[in-house]
Amino acid sequence: MVKVTLTAKIEWIEFEEGGRHTPPSKGTKYCPIIKFDDITLPNEWSVCFICTEERTKSCTVEMSFLSDTPPDICIEANSTFGLFEGNRKVAKGKVIGYRLV
Repeated sequence: MVKVTLTAKIEWIEFEEGGRHTPPSKGTKYCPIIKFDDITLPNEWSVCFICTEERTKSCTVEMSFLSDTPPDICIEANSTFGLFEGNRKVAKGKVIGYRLV
């Protein structure tokens, strides 16, 4: 089975704009829902990554899909997405690259 790992730049949304009180701490495993901006339904998967920065407004991470069958269409550089906790969009991001493991 091939696993997809995305490298992405993430910007956390300010709490006053509907985001989190603070970004997750460095070293925290974080598993939000990801929705890609330019993909039609179905467009909701779970990803996991380890936070690499200490509560900064933006960071670069490597994330993996929890599903054994991730979406093929989103695996390209410059795809944009939102990260969600339930209905609440807490971050926005852009795919920088990917690799198959």
